[in-house]
Order: sequence, then C-alpha cells, then structure tokens
Amino acid sequence: MLCVGNRRRDDPHTVLASGGINAALGTIDPEDSWEQHAADTLREGYWLSDPMSVELLCRAAPRAIEDLLHWGARLAREQDGRLTQRFFGAHRYRRTCFAGDYTGREIQRVLVERALAVGVELRYDVYLTRLLVHDGHVFGAHGFDLDDGSRRLLVSDAVVLAEHGGVLLDISQLERKRILERLPRMYRHSMGGVRVDPETHATDVAGLFAVGSARPECAAPTGLAANSLAECLVFGRVVAEQAARWSDDLDVQVRDRSAIDEAREEVDAMLARRRPRGPPDIAGDADLAHAFDLQASAAGSTSGSRRARARTTRGARRSTSVLP
Repeated sequence: MLCVGNRRRDDPHTVLASGGINAALGTIDPEDSWEQHAADTLREGYWLSDPMSVELLCRAAPRAIEDLLHWGARLAREQDGRLTQRFFGAHRYRRTCFAGDYTGREIQRVLVERALAVGVELRYDVYLTRLLVHDGHVFGAHGFDLDDGSRRLLVSDAVVLAEHGGVLLDISQLERKRILERLPRMYRHSMGGVRVDPETHATDVAGLFAVGSARPECAAPTGLAANSLAECLVFGRVVAEQAARWSDDLDVQVRDRSAIDEAREEVDAMLARRRPRGPPDIAGDADLAHAFDLQASAAGSTSGSRRARARTTRGARRSTSVLP
C-alpha cells in the first residue's frame, strides 16, 4: 500500500482541524445516542446530507474513538478518567472529544504511527497531476517529483482520493477575541467535490474511491461541526475494506499506454513554460488556482474580488514554467 501526498506527513490539512471529533459516547451526557447525533447532523445540514452516510457515520463514530485510544491518542479526560466531551456547534448534547485545540494534529500523529507500524509506505515528494483511467477503470496516477521534476508513474489496482476540495468557511462575523479564545490555531478548511455511493464510497470510475473532505455527504459544507474528523476515520475504514476487496477480486488490470502518454505529455507541457521556477512553485500555483476557482464559483456574483484573484492566479499559472 502506498500513500502519496504533496505535503509532509506531519503537515497535512488534517492538522488544521482544531475543534475536535464527534461521537455519541455519553461520557458527559448519558442520554446522548447515535440517533440524536444523526438527527443533529441532518438538521444542521438543512437536510442536504445523505441520510445513509449520516447513519453510517453516527453509528460507527464511537468505534473510531476506541481505535484512536487503542493506538495511543491523548484525548482530554475528566479527573475521574472519563473522556471529556464538550459542546461544539449545534449539538444537542456534549459529544465532541478533543485534544486541546490541536485535535487534528494529535489524530494525524497517531494515524501516521499506525500506518508505519503496519507497513504503509508514505510519499510526500510527488505531485499527482492526473488519474490514469482505461475503459472506465482506474489503474493508477501520474505526476512529477517535487524536488527535481522527474516524472512519476504509479500503477495500482485501486485508488482512494483522500483530499480536500474548495469551499471557503467564513467565520469573520465572529469577534476576533472569541475566535482566538476558542480556536486559536484554526485556519481555512476546504471540502467537498466528489460524489460517491453512500455505502461503499465508490465513485463512477471502477476501482476509484473517495473519503474525507474530498466527498461532501455528511460534514461538508453544511453539516455539523467536528464531524469531519470522524468521517475520515469511519469512512477511511470503509474505503480501505472496499479497495482491498476490489483488488482481491481483480483478475487482470489493463494499463492503457495512450492514457500514460497523454498524462506524460500534459506534465511535459506544464514543465516547459517560459519562466523558470521550481516544481514546488508550479504545484502551489495549481493548488491556489483550483481553490480560488471553486471559492469564486461557490460565492456567486457578489464576490468579484475572489473571481479576480482566480483569473490572476490562472494567468500566472499559464505563464509559469518549471525546469526539472
């Protein structure tokens, strides 16, 4: 198994999830239940969240907390040893577990340690530019090395997208003092974009799955605060099982040479622009342009400045080059 990202393993977007992680454990409010958690999620999502995904999340969230604790997560506790749970967002009961205001970082630490312990290879020096697909089946991804620009071809039986999309969460209506008091290290959070089957988290492309903020069914962009970390764990288990089952059942994996050549030509063209810069710069430009495009689209006609920034960034990206 290979996990690829373009940020260091100790600095992904997960570390920016400061508030906590939801689960109806009832450690502080015994009357809480997964049913109430699901009702709160659906109501605060204006009934836009997928009901089946919400039920799966809320039923399985307590096990996700148990897994974290088993793997060594240091979540806040009461003096008598019970896990502390607090109100966060529009919860009816206190169900948010946390580790100070660095919950995401603590969960990331535990998951990285667990992944390394079971032999998962982690690569954070590759920027992926395209998924490789043949006849509706994914067979890998293509990109370039962030250090020297050399091309990278990754082939696989199954691919899991575990990335962010691009909707801006604006809390500027709150007082600065309150934000710094409750969430002193909170940053922009992006989410949503890939539609999946609510039970298997499979996409329309065979062998391709999505999890976390790449798919919008429960927490993003209208769900309940602190659901997103629970989603990563609950549905991370789902997609891992589904991807492994897909790989086991696969008799043969066709690799399309024309799809690989097209992906390579795309990278070659991008790296052959006029103004020389380094691979990390072009990767950053592409990320910013994508985020600004989506934010401007979501904001509508009243956000001219965002659309202007998107146009400026796209222009810079078109005229920017990378020398390997």
